[in-house]
Amino acid sequence: HLKPGGYFEAQELSYHFTSDDGTLTPATPYALRDYARYLAAGLHALGSNLDAVLTLADQMAAAGFEDVHRSTHKCPLGAWPRDERLRYCGLFLRTSIMDGLRGLSRRPLMALGWTQLQIEMFLVEVRKAVSNEGVHAYCTLHVVHGRKPLG
Repeated sequence: HLKPGGYFEAQELSYHFTSDDGTLTPATPYALRDYARYLAAGLHALGSNLDAVLTLADQMAAAGFEDVHRSTHKCPLGAWPRDERLRYCGLFLRTSIMDGLRGLSRRPLMALGWTQLQIEMFLVEVRKAVSNEGVHAYCTLHVVHGRKPLG
C-alpha cells in the first residue's frame, strides 16, 4: 500500500525497435521487430497490453495522483554505442532479452496457436537479430512517476 504523499514510479521498455542511422528501416528484415508484433498480439489475446505504459501517466492522473511526470530515454540494444554509459545499457538490455526470451515468449505465442517447436525455431532468428551489432537498434525506456495525494 502506498501511503499518502508517497511516490510511485514505473519503468517500462517499449519493444518497438528503430535506429537513427539507417541500419534498421521499415524494409529491413529484422526478427526482433516481428517478435514485438507477435508478442503484442499474443498478450492482447490474453487480455494484456504490451504498450500499457504509454497511457500510464493519464491513468495515474485520473486516479488522483499529483505531480505526474513522464520521461523517455533511448535504450540501445548491444555494444554499438560510442558513449560508455549507453554501451553498458545496451549490453545489459541484450543480456536481459537473451536470458528472458524463452520465458517471456512461451505463453503469448502459444495464445496465438504456435507450437513449442515453432516458438523455438522463431526464437533462433530473434537471438540472431539481438546479437547483430551491424544493426544499431534502440527502443524507448518510459519512466512515469507521481505522488499520492496527502488527503
